[in-house]
Amino acid sequence: VIVADLVLFLTSPNGIPLWFLGLTAGYCVYALSPYSLIRNGSFKVLYGMLLATAVLDPLVLSVWIALTGQFGGLIAGFYLFTTLGFGFRTGQPLMHLCQIASIVGFSLVFAFNPYWQQHGVFWAALLVPIIVVPMYAGKLIQTLRKAREHAEQESRGKSDLLAKVSHELRTPLTG
Repeated sequence: VIVADLVLFLTSPNGIPLWFLGLTAGYCVYALSPYSLIRNGSFKVLYGMLLATAVLDPLVLSVWIALTGQFGGLIAGFYLFTTLGFGFRTGQPLMHLCQIASIVGFSLVFAFNPYWQQHGVFWAALLVPIIVVPMYAGKLIQTLRKAREHAEQESRGKSDLLAKVSHELRTPLTG
């Protein structure tokens, strides 16, 4: 994303703005900071970090989109990437928390950024998948987890049956 925005700013008549370099540095610090927490974290710290990043990741993305204006449209899809990532890694509750933060963040972008206000249809076209896709993915995640649990139960049942049959066959043969 940083490289794509750099290329776009380089091709624009104004060049790379100084605030973009600050934004890039701030984002790099934000992206690398969890590594120090992970190394020394307990379960409680790690879960707190998951909750925080479920909210902060889309909000940081919103700041990026708001500041980069028209170029921000290139990365609006990362709302889905982030939200679905939480869903598949941690389950539906954090996915929906991230989804809400994404909707709020992208709505704030619309409320405060003139570019997005002028391009409301484009903004709405990007917002609709942020709302709909995680709901659909949540149903798929739920179905997938139920199927996995069922398969695990069937596998345990099969193992138990084979153990019993094996035992019943060995007992008379041993005698």
